[in-house]
Amino acid sequence: MRDLKRNQQTFYYAQFTGMEEITEPNSTVKTGERKKTYSTPVAMKANISPARGYADLKIFGKGLDYSKTICTCEMDCPITEESVLWIEKSPFGENNTTTSYNYIITQIARGLDNILYAVRKVDIG
Repeated sequence: MRDLKRNQQTFYYAQFTGMEEITEPNSTVKTGERKKTYSTPVAMKANISPARGYADLKIFGKGLDYSKTICTCEMDCPITEESVLWIEKSPFGENNTTTSYNYIITQIARGLDNILYAVRKVDIG
């Protein structure tokens, strides 16, 4: 589980910044609904598992639904369970607009010298 440089892959994360009220298109009228807002995506390198495996099941338990794990030795890593991720995908689309994220954090396991994140693929349209 050590974080060898040759095993690291680049991915992006964004931090949850709060809730924002939704307004109707071409108007200032608020709909009463709210949506989550996130910071600008930041690049990071860490060891990302190819897919969920049996050894991973024992770490987080059998009832948790996740697709991959991310392992890092950066103990001050700012990623939380409210963060969103772009794995194998760029967060920046045309005209430098932010594209939809494709992974969320489902569980975090902190050790003495590493952090293991269970992440689940999501389909955000």
